[in-house]
Amino acid sequence: MALINRGICTRLLACFLLLALIPLSVVGFMSYQSGRQRIIFDVESHLESIAILKEQEIDNWIDHLSHTLKWLSENPAVRINTQTMTLRDVSDPEYRKSHEFLMSEFRRTANQEHFSRMFLLDRSDGRIVAASDAEWEGKFRNNEEYFVHGKKNLYISDIFLSLPLGQPIMAVAAPIKDSSGHLAGVLVAHADLQYLDDIMLAHNGLGRTAETFLVNKSNLLITNTVFKPESAFQKWIFGQGAKWALEGKSGIGQFIDYRGVAVIGAYRWLEHRKLALISKQDESEAFASVIGLRDAILGVAVFAALIAIILALFLSRAITIPIHRMVEGAGEIGNGNLDHRINIKSGDEIGVLSRAFDLMAENLRAITVSRNELAKEIFDRKKVEDALRKNERQLQTILDHSPVLISIKSTDGTVILANKKFEMLDMPPIDEIIGKNVFDLFPEDIADALWKNDLAALKADKPVESEEIVLHKDGSSHTYLTVKFPVYGDTERPFGICAISSDITERKRMEKERMDTKAKLQQQQKLESIGILAGGVAHEINNPINGIMNYAQLIKDRLNPENALIEFADEIIIETNRVATIVHNLLAFARYEKEFHSPARISDIVESALSLIRTVIRHDQVTLKTDVPDDLPEIRCRSQQIQQVLMNLMTNARDALNEKYPGYDENKKIILSAHLLEKEGKKWIRTSVVDQGPGIAPEIRERMFDPFFTTKPRDRGTGLGLSISYGIVQEHNGILHMESVQGKYTQFNLDLPVGGGSNPGET
Repeated sequence: MALINRGICTRLLACFLLLALIPLSVVGFMSYQSGRQRIIFDVESHLESIAILKEQEIDNWIDHLSHTLKWLSENPAVRINTQTMTLRDVSDPEYRKSHEFLMSEFRRTANQEHFSRMFLLDRSDGRIVAASDAEWEGKFRNNEEYFVHGKKNLYISDIFLSLPLGQPIMAVAAPIKDSSGHLAGVLVAHADLQYLDDIMLAHNGLGRTAETFLVNKSNLLITNTVFKPESAFQKWIFGQGAKWALEGKSGIGQFIDYRGVAVIGAYRWLEHRKLALISKQDESEAFASVIGLRDAILGVAVFAALIAIILALFLSRAITIPIHRMVEGAGEIGNGNLDHRINIKSGDEIGVLSRAFDLMAENLRAITVSRNELAKEIFDRKKVEDALRKNERQLQTILDHSPVLISIKSTDGTVILANKKFEMLDMPPIDEIIGKNVFDLFPEDIADALWKNDLAALKADKPVESEEIVLHKDGSSHTYLTVKFPVYGDTERPFGICAISSDITERKRMEKERMDTKAKLQQQQKLESIGILAGGVAHEINNPINGIMNYAQLIKDRLNPENALIEFADEIIIETNRVATIVHNLLAFARYEKEFHSPARISDIVESALSLIRTVIRHDQVTLKTDVPDDLPEIRCRSQQIQQVLMNLMTNARDALNEKYPGYDENKKIILSAHLLEKEGKKWIRTSVVDQGPGIAPEIRERMFDPFFTTKPRDRGTGLGLSISYGIVQEHNGILHMESVQGKYTQFNLDLPVGGGSNPGET
């Protein structure tokens, strides 16, 4: 009955739906296309106007910068003070007075106008003699194009990434001439590119996806965008609009932008600036209103389709009811009941068909097997089916006791078979996952990776091995080594993919530990090599130093006591003694102490460490204050290792101060002190290293003693210093702990027991 209904209903539904939907579809499509074209025209016109206005704003901004710098270069006071600096010596008060005037004028102009910095270049060698930022003075810019061209006329550079500065700049330069018309210097200003960003990001009257940005001829993004707010000079743009503009074209149209999204946009090539300007809006937002019209048309179409379906069903029932009995009779005959008769007496086509079925049943009864034979055939078929089900149960039992995950999925990702090992995974029970798709069972990122591996196995048409990461019910992430291969039935096309997965999480963990251990050993070998090298260099220095000292003593002995050269000889002896002390300490630091802990004074250890690091600290303009009394009790230790700990702590303090104070500052100092204290009835010597740097954030403190953990760049730290120091202090039965207030100070305390703990060599 359902089959007959389906055939008649299908034909009636097709006719009614065609009559109802074709006119509506034609009218709706024409309305939708008309609205779409109108929106494209309006948005393109708006975006083209925006692009033109943005170009004018850029030109006005650059003209303003040019006029400002030209006015300043022709200012009589600036010209006179520049001429004074070219004619006077640096020590001359007039030179300093002119220098202070120019610095003040540059700072005032930079603050009031759209400049980030201004400076004056010497006319001969390009050295910066006065600048709004005092740290720039003394640097040479003789190879810069703005110096070469700025000596002749007003010069405006393209926007480019300055390698010495590590940041983008646009330079404006103008010559400063003296009263005789000769070149006195070159005035240079760096434009504040944030204002260019503000021009591009200013509201344009369109929606949230509208944006305008600049791209240089190397496809480098010059200004930030709505979707990439921090990407200026960090991202390369390869959208179609940028490509057309960089080819020297200007126009409007629909294209794919740098995100791979369809947009409506305008693009212009700014020839004088060598920049591409793109203004665009996402099609999805621009077409929002016309999409609403499309949805309304679809709603009307659905309503018309429902009316057509109701009418078709009504008519089909009027036709199909008379043939229901015939369908039921045909089913009985098909099931083997050859005694059943349909007996429809109507004279129409259905009546003729029913009588034909009755005649067919009589003929089948005459030629077919008896009911008993038919029952036997059915019994044999059930027996075969039972055997198949038994084999399936046996196969499932084998799979369930397998130590690996085994599953079969159809070619569309639907699970056909899975063993009980899947109960460990974070998914529903086994009886609920059969028939579900892989994307229904796993998070999207995991499911996507699993499905890609399935497709790779189907494409390769052979076993494919891969590593897959899934979650267990306890929330842990496990890695499985999976072999997938296509499964074939009776046809040449595979009906599914079989996957066999072994848990290799523990093996991966052991491999990682092995690699970490190998890396640590390699680092230790490097440190040992550095120590050997330091020892060799120190020995090579020691021999000539001894010779210099001896010759200086001989000179002193042969001179008359009143001779002034004796003072020079004494200075040579003093300095060579100081170098010899440094060499001695370097040898001690490079030597690996295999002997037992020996008595030592903390003041001697501190002095040895300072002799090696004092010059480095002084070079960074760091003030070092020490308070280590000579009368402190002795400790038992390996002096070189404690010296290594102190050097590491002072080096870290120096780096922290350089981070907070790049130049000189009165607070840029390290305080190294030592004093005797008593804890739990035991005497300790505490050595403290204090710096007034940025402090240590709370989230870093828990990990700062971990091996290879560092907040420094790769070229400045390995992450082993504090970890090794912590191990050395533990070996000496000491305590290394830290106090810090973020933004104010950091203090590391090294506590060592007086007399030492148990000697590892004696235990």
